Amino acid sequence: MIKRGNKSTLQDVATEAGVSCMVASVVLNGARSTTRVSEATRERIVEAGVRLQYRRNAAAFGLSRRKMDTIGVVATFDGGEVNLYVLELLNGVLESAAEYGQNTTVFAIKNWRNEENRLLEFCDGRIDGMILIAPALSAEVAEQLPHHTPLVTINSDGVIPYAHNLDVDNEDGAYKAVKHLLNLGHRRILHISGGSDIAGSIRRTEGYARAHREFGVPIDPTHIVHGTYSEFAGRRMMTDWLARGHTLPTAIFCASDAIATGAMSVLAANGISIPQDISVIGFDDTLIARTTSPPLTTVRQPFREMGRRSVVLVLEQIKSDASPVPDEERSEAPGPASEGVMHTDEFPAELVIRQSAGPPRAA
Repeated sequence: MIKRGNKSTLQDVATEAGVSCMVASVVLNGARSTTRVSEATRERIVEAGVRLQYRRNAAAFGLSRRKMDTIGVVATFDGGEVNLYVLELLNGVLESAAEYGQNTTVFAIKNWRNEENRLLEFCDGRIDGMILIAPALSAEVAEQLPHHTPLVTINSDGVIPYAHNLDVDNEDGAYKAVKHLLNLGHRRILHISGGSDIAGSIRRTEGYARAHREFGVPIDPTHIVHGTYSEFAGRRMMTDWLARGHTLPTAIFCASDAIATGAMSVLAANGISIPQDISVIGFDDTLIARTTSPPLTTVRQPFREMGRRSVVLVLEQIKSDASPVPDEERSEAPGPASEGVMHTDEFPAELVIRQSAGPPRAA
């Protein structure tokens, strides 16, 4: 039976080797000291550590040098569904963090509106910097957070002073998707958005509108409905649309793959064939887009590249050992905090054509 709780301490090793705890720490933990340790003493300490199976306390070691070699990733899982969008980003974060010798701690927040204050709790010394994948923050938390930890946000809606944000070109991605449908001959295109108060969703609706303007096709206001970025919302919005007896659109542009999946399940349950009766396009290109029936035409976000880039940016901040803008420099920062994040890197969006979209059925 393995005994846990009787671990050898640094003091045990020091006693065994006949040295002070400080000298043992210099050898085993890399502690800073002006003490010079002879090779013979060093070997004696190492041998004692091996005999006693000593393992340093990683947390204590990290605190002693004020660096944990750990990046925190915070994501929200509102709605209780498996969030493939977050998982796709994590692939890039974990891959890049490992290459840089960094550990990764994931903090999951289920109810964002009630729990966002927990962000400040996560900055208690256990992480060196934070990658935030979440909705907009309240003004109070957004103001405080950059001064507690180096911070990079992904697809942030918020105004976080001096944070570095990564996003996809939402407007252009939506434009490409709807332009593809218009080129196929569709003129009644339903748009199920991710919400009328979410920046990325708003930009996707703008792309939907731009494509219509370019083709000279008027937009029926009833053909824009607002949900959330979830499969549940896709099912609900599609069910409501059919229940109201509206004329069936010839195509649907969904603001996420999750929405598209929910809508497709309702269409299938009602005997409506895809793409013969109606075409469907999503946004994200998560794993689910390749497993729907038929496979989903969608707009690809470069998740892995965005995740990898977020690690590089947060490590640059950690290396500088300073908040993006120190308190004493705040008055010289370009513009007030209310004007937005310090910088946004926008990644290109790519249309991925599969089998869920085709020409409309002839009248």
